[in-house]
Amino acid sequence: MALSKRPGNATEIARRVRAVARNHEDEHPSQMAACGAVGIKADALRARFLSTTLPIFERLGIHVVSVFAPGAPQGDLWYIVRFDSEAQHAAAWAAFGANEEWRRAKAASEEDGPLLASQKGCLLASLFERAD
Repeated sequence: MALSKRPGNATEIARRVRAVARNHEDEHPSQMAACGAVGIKADALRARFLSTTLPIFERLGIHVVSVFAPGAPQGDLWYIVRFDSEAQHAAAWAAFGANEEWRRAKAASEEDGPLLASQKGCLLASLFERAD
């Protein structure tokens, strides 16, 4: 049902916003993160992420939705991951930080210095998802 285009339809809009919020209460949390590479180490950072980090994520229940690189030749790597619950989100990141395979791979790939210059991330609240 389409919203009326009449001015003053705030009650109907508020009702629909509450309905959308209720429908998203049980959604799985998603997180978007950006990793900035040190100088010329973007290729090494991306290679480590794709060959080592992704398989570890999957084993730990960190479901990878997408991985992106900017169109311009920058050192950033962006990714979106999804979790089964907020509790699983916290547990999965703790497990990743303590994962021995990850620690060994990180140390081996950083023998000549760190690959990661910066990292930022945020949890995402879904406002719309295509149901194709």
